[in-house]
Amino acid sequence: MCEGKDKNRNEAVFAANLLMTGHTLDHEYQYSWLSVFDNDELFCFIQEINNVKPNEISQYKVAAIIHEWKATAIAVASPEIAAAFSDEYEGAELPLTPPSKLTEELFLKYRNLVKDVQIDD
Repeated sequence: MCEGKDKNRNEAVFAANLLMTGHTLDHEYQYSWLSVFDNDELFCFIQEINNVKPNEISQYKVAAIIHEWKATAIAVASPEIAAAFSDEYEGAELPLTPPSKLTEELFLKYRNLVKDVQIDD
């Protein structure tokens, strides 16, 4: 589909655009984690990627942006992590709770966050 150094950029933007137009992504798809974001957030994701000026290191900048957004998606999808970042607990220490089955599954699935982000040299 997309070749060369812009493959990750193009695929990520394509996936975000699909979601913004009401499509769903198969959960096995590389960028299915984008589905946790609303249209405003997806628009910001696209803007952030598109603001990277093409040059010899832009592919690494795009990979870093994708990595950061994917880590955020994992946090959003985890009830325990989302609770830890909510305003309800601002300034308070939270007791540790055993991880839920979903958290364990997310950890196993995404333990290498950028494993599936391939950079073509």
